Amino acid sequence: AVLIGDSVRGQLGFTGLPTLAFDEIATVTDPDVEFSIVFPFLGAGGGESALDTANLSGNSIDIFSDLGADIIATPAFFWKFSDLDWVGNTPGIITGVTLTSGPAVDVANIGWTDNSITIDFNEYFNPPQVRNWSFDIQTQHSVPDNGPTLIMLGLTFLGIPYARKKLAGPTTAAKL
Repeated sequence: AVLIGDSVRGQLGFTGLPTLAFDEIATVTDPDVEFSIVFPFLGAGGGESALDTANLSGNSIDIFSDLGADIIATPAFFWKFSDLDWVGNTPGIITGVTLTSGPAVDVANIGWTDNSITIDFNEYFNPPQVRNWSFDIQTQHSVPDNGPTLIMLGLTFLGIPYARKKLAGPTTAAKL
């Protein structure tokens, strides 16, 4: 099962602020989808931009943050991905999300539902210019239950000889 053909929503916001810095819906056409946002001129000198990128694939999320050289602090922020519906013959649900690389001290919380993921990051002072985090998405995929169909098919096959006898009428011995 993959996310191809699905519409995925990516959001980036700052904890405690009512509006989102980024809110976009993208249709997945490749095995993954990328969301990017540039925060212009966030540096103390006014000429440095910050870039945050999240790359979501069927079983992982990679988040890249380039704060620029002049950033001295960042507020707490979050990335949220929703409407994650695996398409294909085996639909799936999210059963867990695990940080696999990157500074764990920056990650305040990882939350998920059947079809969404929220990753909360702590505020930090004097951060390194570039940070990367990778997360593994655990899913459970189900195969459609064919039990009732097989039972009905079996009963149909069992009923065919009976129906043939009934349609053929009484046997010759019964007629005598």
